[in-house]
Amino acid sequence: MKFIFATTDRGFPLIKFRDLADTDCSLQQSSMVGEEAIWLGTHEPEARVPASQVMPGGCGWVRYPLPKEVFISTRMHLTRSQVRELLPLLERFAKHGTLPRITETSSMDPTVKIKLTPMSVEAKSQPVLPGDCG
Repeated sequence: MKFIFATTDRGFPLIKFRDLADTDCSLQQSSMVGEEAIWLGTHEPEARVPASQVMPGGCGWVRYPLPKEVFISTRMHLTRSQVRELLPLLERFAKHGTLPRITETSSMDPTVKIKLTPMSVEAKSQPVLPGDCG
């Protein structure tokens, strides 16, 4: 991964990089007063809609342009404490390639406070053009 080190217009450290989906992302020191924090994530959301809604016979997902007046927050605003809580999970993924399952959390370091809630996760689809629907 290539990192580009820069500063914001207000002089805060900013590290730019691209993720697996080739999306522009950054890690930035927050200007929040009273508690140290960072911003982490992508700057521009990529809204998508089912292709069938924009073209007859379409399948998969296609990009959907958002009006310039729309603001969508796409970056996490994390305190130092939150980063410390996330680090064991990120380190485990870096080492093993997996995240802990609910049943595994009892064997983790007891000083690590993790709140796990079962969630459903929708599969991401790549855009598919009509005729390519297998």
